[in-house]
Amino acid sequence: MVSKPHGGRLINRILSGEKRERIREEAKEIKVLEIPLDIGVDVENIAYGVFSPLEGFMTSDDYFSVLHNMRLNNDLPWTIPIT
Repeated sequence: MVSKPHGGRLINRILSGEKRERIREEAKEIKVLEIPLDIGVDVENIAYGVFSPLEGFMTSDDYFSVLHNMRLNNDLPWTIPIT
């Protein structure tokens, strides 16, 4: 039995198929930007749904709501800022 994801929906930000191939081709023309390991881990966690229901890094409204209320701006419990 698999438990439900937090917020009721598992987020999947992994590209596949034609869109993935198109983005890979476009990326060949983009300058490489090195990021710290912890930021890369956060990006992977967002992409694979580990931080569901987050679909990306927190907005400032969500960030301050988490800091002050331990909830996302939509009132869903969340205690760790993801910035």
